[in-house]
Amino acid sequence: MNILEDDEDWDEEFDEENLNEPVIPCPYCGAEMLEESPQCPTCGNYISTEDLPTTSQPLWVVLTAVVCLLIALGWVLSGF
Repeated sequence: MNILEDDEDWDEEFDEENLNEPVIPCPYCGAEMLEESPQCPTCGNYISTEDLPTTSQPLWVVLTAVVCLLIALGWVLSGF
């Protein structure tokens, strides 16, 4: 058995595995994607808001930054 025959066997196994999984059209670009996929592989949009990555900072990070800025401002205004 040569390498080319191994590749063909793998392709057949791969195709058989994917036939059982349901596909749906992406609501943004219309490309076919797996139903269980959280993100479209073609356009990259997330399908539900639950799967969106968080973009905001936690509250403690914002408060720490504000406190540090106030301390620095007080230090500068006090004349060192």
